Amino acid sequence: MRWLFLFLLAGCAASTTGTSSEEVVRGVAADARGDAVVRLEIDHAENGTKELCSGTLLAPDVVLTARHCLAVRDLAQPRPACRAGSWVDTPDSAYVGNVAPGAIHVIIGRSIATDPSGGVVGGAAAPSFDGAPVAAVGTRIVDDGAGEMCGHDVAVIVLDHAVDAPTTSIREAPPVVGEKLTAVGWGRTENGYPLAKQMRTGIPVLAVGAGLFTYTRASGAVLSAALVDGELAVGESVCNGDSGGPLLDDAGMVVGVVSRTVQNGSVRCVDTPVVYSQASAWRGLTGRTAGR
Repeated sequence: MRWLFLFLLAGCAASTTGTSSEEVVRGVAADARGDAVVRLEIDHAENGTKELCSGTLLAPDVVLTARHCLAVRDLAQPRPACRAGSWVDTPDSAYVGNVAPGAIHVIIGRSIATDPSGGVVGGAAAPSFDGAPVAAVGTRIVDDGAGEMCGHDVAVIVLDHAVDAPTTSIREAPPVVGEKLTAVGWGRTENGYPLAKQMRTGIPVLAVGAGLFTYTRASGAVLSAALVDGELAVGESVCNGDSGGPLLDDAGMVVGVVSRTVQNGSVRCVDTPVVYSQASAWRGLTGRTAGR
């Protein structure tokens, strides 16, 4: 049996100054097409860290993101596995709950204020936190209650009040191999952490649904990952800090939600494939926010 560790696009580090999730690689500053995408700064009181993720406004007080951004983990339990035949990935630890909803800070807009102490630009190891006005905080988290990432890496955050920003919706139709989509997020680029939200267009879908996904890098190295039902894969696109961010179609509707990328790819996510959750598989989750 072969084992491969994947790394999260929003991984926690043992630091009180913060950690990061992926940002768009080789992208450009996001335009109006990405205005529904928000920055999430999350306090993990259980381990004293902060985490950067991205999310999408589905309503003025509802944000779609990745469950792993919000999860509290039990490191003593065995890591749950994603399986594709004999190939096994163990991308994250077991989940035993979520952070307090009020620990989720939502920041809107296309850029954040410069914070020299945070080392946002250049080759910084971590982004800046607490440098931008908070538009809202969470008041409720909705997920499917699973204790693992594989096939369950989506959550919805209900906010304490509506924010003044554009919204979008989940596309009903599932993704198809070959269609080209747009990634938007607040994560790391190939050069470091930017002060502006980034986007990259023309990203082709390489695989949809359960099975072993393989990707050949320019060097000839082959990377593999186990996809489960309700997931899709693309090539180079996002990086740390983009977790939970969307893959958008030409109409600006959400097709995918950033989940993870392959660990033995580039630390800057260059020429590295990414696994997304298929948004269409999670349309029912948003119905559980009715009445907020």
